[in-house]
Amino acid sequence: MFCFAGYGYVNGEVRTLLAPVDARGDLCGFTKGVKEYPKLWIANFKGAAGNPTKMFTYGACVEKCPTGKNQPVKCAPNNSVPNCGKASSSYATIDTMNYCIPKLDELSDEQKAGYEGLIKNFSSGFFGSYAADIYKARWVIVASVGICFVLTLIYITLMRCCADILAWVSIIFI
Repeated sequence: MFCFAGYGYVNGEVRTLLAPVDARGDLCGFTKGVKEYPKLWIANFKGAAGNPTKMFTYGACVEKCPTGKNQPVKCAPNNSVPNCGKASSSYATIDTMNYCIPKLDELSDEQKAGYEGLIKNFSSGFFGSYAADIYKARWVIVASVGICFVLTLIYITLMRCCADILAWVSIIFI
């Protein structure tokens, strides 16, 4: 199994597993015609919010994420986003793993409504609710890992001091 994994890693394109996909189904930064556009930018939040499972049909591969509002975007146009270079439609974003994530405080009211609708639709879905629950419980999970680590160190120290008694207690109670 490790041989196959190693062969795939060395001879394959592992980075394509996380590559963004635009409206045409092109892998941003990898497919011919969009190799010079490695990042994905969602042009229409209102449309994407209506059906989050088709969110990427409103996306286009861009050269770099726009850092300011109404900034021209150099992109590879497609059927859903034919004029993504239009400056009035851009918004400030942060580049996160080749996805242009919007800065919420710099969006227009219409874009904010679309973004909030998209988040609402995503978080109400099956996997979105799991992700939201994990995010809400993140500090409890981190604390649990820390407590387990400390208890393990205490148990190991006690095993060093009185191994016979702890071994019999572990056998009896477990």
